[in-house]
Amino acid sequence: MANSETEIQGFDARLNALIEEVRRKADALVDEASRAADEQAKTAVAQAVADVKRRSLQLATLTIGVLLLAATTVGYMAMKDFMALQTQVISAQKDISDTKARLAEAVRQADEDQRRIAEIRASLERRTTAANGR
Repeated sequence: MANSETEIQGFDARLNALIEEVRRKADALVDEASRAADEQAKTAVAQAVADVKRRSLQLATLTIGVLLLAATTVGYMAMKDFMALQTQVISAQKDISDTKARLAEAVRQADEDQRRIAEIRASLERRTTAANGR
């Protein structure tokens, strides 16, 4: 019986050693799985942060593009308005020049008319003087 008891104790000791070894391996597997899950979580967070940064950069680029398009459109419209105004100014300058030429011609014609009137008066005065002297 002592032999059987010794065998049972040996079997019990081996069984406890196997149980302890299984516990250690299970703990090691849990630790490794925990580290892997932590690493995956860190990778997922880093990927999410990178995606947010990338999308923010895309949004900023798109916003800048829209602003540049708006500024270009406003600039084009302003230039178009300026060119129309410049055309009006050139037309007004031509009208002013034409009016000055017509005014100069009218002044010349008025001077000519006054000279003729003066000649007619002088002629009338001479005739009146000559008629009165007779």
